[in-house]
Amino acid sequence: MLETLEVQMIQGRSFSRDFATDNTKVVVNESAQKLMAMEDITGKTMEMMGQKMEIIGVTRDFHFESLHKPVQPAVMIILPEWTNNIMLRLEEGDTRAHLDGFTNFFEEFNDGLSPELRFVDDEYNALYKSELQVSVLSRYFAGFAILISCLGLLGLVAFTAERKKKEISIRKVLGYPISSIMLLLSADFVATVLLALVIALPVSYFITKGWLNGFEYRIGLQWWFFASAGLLVLAIAWFTVGLQVFRAARVNPVVNLKDD
Repeated sequence: MLETLEVQMIQGRSFSRDFATDNTKVVVNESAQKLMAMEDITGKTMEMMGQKMEIIGVTRDFHFESLHKPVQPAVMIILPEWTNNIMLRLEEGDTRAHLDGFTNFFEEFNDGLSPELRFVDDEYNALYKSELQVSVLSRYFAGFAILISCLGLLGLVAFTAERKKKEISIRKVLGYPISSIMLLLSADFVATVLLALVIALPVSYFITKGWLNGFEYRIGLQWWFFASAGLLVLAIAWFTVGLQVFRAARVNPVVNLKDD
């Protein structure tokens, strides 16, 4: 198993067919060694299942549970009569062909019984089923929230542009460039979005930090995570506002002032 999973040995050796008595030996992980508080534990003995067993090696810690938990002390032994699972590392290439070949081999020596095949990555993904569901739902809800916000912002800008169409036209007659008119009309909306970001980003930081604290192993939160999200939201809002304001600013002043 250790060789199949490419687990690194940091002391001693792994189990080997060259040693007939390895069924009375054990291999432990780093966490178990730390629990024993000994620098070199190879050659020492420990009691397992009512008998003394020699420790022949120490592996580097590897995850065999959820990342919500720290790596626990582990002791590995050889018990062929208790073997219910087989681990395979497949060569790169046609995975289906490899699995079919193993299934045929298994059925040949097990009276036609078929093996239950599972991938290790699927087993680990199952540990984070709730996180994966939250991730999918968050993307959908975020998309809907952005869409609804943009529609509301678009309607508000259209209403403001209609209410100020004569002011826009007078400014154009007086020589204001379209860029200045766009900046004038969109300033309030952009300021509102910036205020929303000032409120939302700290809240999202503390919510994300609290969620990550549920994992023993986690990434650090970088400032640019939130800065990039804020800039993206600001860009979407600016595009939504700017598009409508640009259309309003390009209207011929004669059309808006002909009744005055």
